[in-house]
Amino acid sequence: MRRILEGHRNLPDDFAEVWKGRWTGQRCVILANGPSLPSTYDLARIDCPVIGINRSYQRHQSDIHIVVDKLHVRNYGDQLRDLLPNVLILTRYNAPGCLTPHRLNYDEWEGSLLPDIADEGWIALGSGMVALQVAAWLGFKEIIFAGLDLRHPMEHFYNEPQWMLDHMKTYGAESLERQREYLSDVQPELDERGIIVINTVMDAGEDILRKVEFDDIWRP
Repeated sequence: MRRILEGHRNLPDDFAEVWKGRWTGQRCVILANGPSLPSTYDLARIDCPVIGINRSYQRHQSDIHIVVDKLHVRNYGDQLRDLLPNVLILTRYNAPGCLTPHRLNYDEWEGSLLPDIADEGWIALGSGMVALQVAAWLGFKEIIFAGLDLRHPMEHFYNEPQWMLDHMKTYGAESLERQREYLSDVQPELDERGIIVINTVMDAGEDILRKVEFDDIWRP
């Protein structure tokens, strides 16, 4: 029943019925893009649903795809829709073929840090943190970040176009600090709900998540 829900900015009435808790108790991979996702990762070994971020579709097909940065929507929107048929696309910006949950402000929001995506929306931080909220809402109990790196050396973005480099120079360091803060704040709620979150990047600029090498995830 995976699909793109065409022509909506607000979520359709049956969104929660179709998606909430859909993968209860299962494992998923949140697949980032860029140098954080090493070419040495054998993504063909992934045997569970994938929540993709930005241009991760260039490496692996997504089941759910999330784009938070409007620059990606503006520059890759057509490519995204062409390359991801039959996949639910959630974005922070109004784009044809994509759904846009309500944006919650981290500084002002007083509810759960894993909000109800259909009823409340999502806390708009980086794409990875939004993906974590969506994964919890979908019911996953083991969430594996493949490519989550919260360091900020500019050479880390060597393969990005100039518009992305300019964006990161302006907003990157602050954004990454906010994501580290969120991971620390949300950890008690993850523990309470029995959700395990793993990062496969060993030196990721955060010491909050459990670290496991990517290849070790899939060993018998």
